[in-house]
Amino acid sequence: MSICLTADSVGKTRGSRKTLRDVSFTLEAGRHLAVFGSNGAGKTTLLRILALLDRPSTGSVAVLDGETPLDPVDARARMGFVTHMPQLYLDLTAEENLVLFARLYGVPDAGRRARDLLDSVGLLHRRDDVVRGFSRGMTQRMAIARALVNDPDILLLDEVYSGLDPRAAADVRALVRRDAEKRIIVEVSHDFESGVADCTDVLMLERGRTDGVVARSDASIDDLRARYRALLQGVAS
Repeated sequence: MSICLTADSVGKTRGSRKTLRDVSFTLEAGRHLAVFGSNGAGKTTLLRILALLDRPSTGSVAVLDGETPLDPVDARARMGFVTHMPQLYLDLTAEENLVLFARLYGVPDAGRRARDLLDSVGLLHRRDDVVRGFSRGMTQRMAIARALVNDPDILLLDEVYSGLDPRAAADVRALVRRDAEKRIIVEVSHDFESGVADCTDVLMLERGRTDGVVARSDASIDDLRARYRALLQGVAS
């Protein structure tokens, strides 16, 4: 059975402010949705709702395994989520962190899984070092490894390349692309060029509004830029 992630007319209101308005899409395994928008557009709010960490004010989010809807606990167990915070235990070693998360997910042979992931992110030689002493790029690679520890069907990424040097960004990008054909990926990005290059679908947000998902194969970069300018003008008017 294949995984499916559906957002149906999702909206979010905080006080008197609508941070999301009527966002809808359906993604299956192998789809990579890039979400673009300025600060405050609603991108992180959308990711938290997709991760089932926040409830929409209107509409709904569903994760289906084939035709079977999953309850929130089972759905979250099949997700990996990288936020602005690394969600790591800074006073544990790299290996201790990944072993801990692997055991929480019930991954068989947690030690081997931790070492395999450390090897894949180029940090096996730092397995016994505490994470507190890691650079920004190393910490981000650890965060990606943590998100992949359960071999998730859905990978949610919030600005994973922010603050990384080109080499570290390339390492993280290669890791995200690995096995992408078997996952659903939703990635918030400010880097329009690289984000568009990696994705299969594009969603542009501004003040919580969107003009819908665009398949990358149906639009050039210039077309997408024009659509975003039109969205900005429509929101401002």
